[in-house]
Formats: sequence, C-alpha cells, structure tokens
Amino acid sequence: MKIKYVQLESQAFFTDLDFVTMSPAERGVYCTLLLHLYCNGGKCRLDPGALGRLCNCEEFEEVWERIAKKFQTRKDVIRHKRVSRELQRAKRFTQHQRTAGLASAKKRQPRFSPGSTTATAAAEPTKRKGNEKEKESEELTNTNTSQLALSSSSSVRPVAGTHPPNFTLGITAGSASGVEGAESLGAIIERLGISAEAAAKADDMGAADQTLGLHFHQALISIIRPRTRSDRTCFRNVADWLTRRRAEGRFTDDTFTMALGFAKEAKTARNPAAAFMALLKKELRYPNG
Repeated sequence: MKIKYVQLESQAFFTDLDFVTMSPAERGVYCTLLLHLYCNGGKCRLDPGALGRLCNCEEFEEVWERIAKKFQTRKDVIRHKRVSRELQRAKRFTQHQRTAGLASAKKRQPRFSPGSTTATAAAEPTKRKGNEKEKESEELTNTNTSQLALSSSSSVRPVAGTHPPNFTLGITAGSASGVEGAESLGAIIERLGISAEAAAKADDMGAADQTLGLHFHQALISIIRPRTRSDRTCFRNVADWLTRRRAEGRFTDDTFTMALGFAKEAKTARNPAAAFMALLKKELRYPNG
C-alpha cells in the first residue's frame, strides 16, 4: 500500500535538542533522510555514496557520524522510530477509509435492474426508530384507506416472485359506478380538492384506473404533506402519469406501491418533496419512463 501523506509536527523538530544543535548541513541531511524513508516504506540501504548524492552532500560520511544516533541501523538498513510509527498510523487510517468507502458503495448499489419499471428490489429500506415508525403507522391508519397502510408498510419494495398487498383496495370498475359502500369518483375528487381540469385528463381511462390514481394521490399527500402549490401540482402530475402508464399497460399496481415506498424513504429528508421526485426520476425515469 502506497502512503502519500503523513503527519509532520513542526514543534517536534524545534523541541528536539539534537536537532536544534545541528549545523545547517546536518539538518539538511537529517530531513532529507526522513523524507526518503517516508517514500520507501520506512527503510533504506546504508549506502554512503548513494545517500550522499541524494542529500547533495560531499561530506556525507562525516555528517552521518554526527546524526547516526537519530536513526536505527541494523545490517546496513536504516530506519527511524518516528517514521515507522507515522507510516503505521497512516496505513491504518487508509485501510479504515477504504473499508468505509466500500461499505457505503454497497449500500448505494442500484436496487433495480437497468430499464426495469416494476419492483425487483433486493434491498430492504432503512430501519427507523420505533417512535417514528409508530407515528408513521398512526398517520396512515387515520386516513380513509386502512388497507392502504398494509401496502405501504416497511416492505415497500416487493421482492421478485412475490405479489404485494392489493393496492387497488378491492376497487373495480363497478365500485366506481355505484356499488353500495363505495365512495364515488366525484366525491373523491371533491374531497381531495382536485381541479376539474386535472380530473378531465383521465376521461380516456377506465373508471378503475381513475379511482386508483386518486387513491394513490391521497396516500401520497398523507405521507408527504405538500408545503407549496408547486408540491401539490407535482404530486397531481405524478398520480396522473402513473395512472396513464398503467392504462397503457406499461405499469402495474406494484408500481404504485413502489412509488409510495419512495415517498416513505424521502419523508425524513430535509425537503421530502424534492427527495421523492429525485427518487422517482432515478428509479422510474419520470416523466419519460
């Protein structure tokens, strides 16, 4: 392992009585040999001719006799105690940084295969403290979509080969057209405050697709509260985009569940709405996916 940087303490030199009493030539040779040892793993051969040329000192052997006590010489190999200690410290620090970097890179590995638009995740979301998880569960339970809380649990990204809880909440085309106990599409639009223009964009979709998009929008704003008009507009556009892609057969119900998972991940960020949109662009290539 090549060490590029080590610590040199200026005070250590000027508080060393031996160094203070050295002549300029002795100081030059001493410091040059220290730097040479740092560059060569803490040791070098005691070759007066080669070291004299390195230090640009014609009287190297005379100077070496006066400074040799500052080094450790064994079998014509020179070492320095402080140099060896600093190199070991630098090596441990470099190894620690490399280990931490590899661990961080492993956490940032793509959770989805390239080009995938459905959940094929192999990583679990970050665990949160108990109080935050209880609060989150309570917020979801207080909505009118109690079953939706199950589909937005800690396992927000379905594992390949399994089917997540039904995001549609049992809603079919019939339930949007008057089944007893089901909330009408118009009532949902009015309760969520969605404009008539936004609702009219989905006229070419089936009733089940429209209702699914509206329920997704409600679940999204219950996880990330819109702070500005821009946030509300973005969330409506996302719901409309997901609904259209599902109607075209490009997305499935699993994609809605996965998008809510992104919202839960972004909830603790400094700007949750921005973090959510960033995840959506990265994982689902919004709005071009």
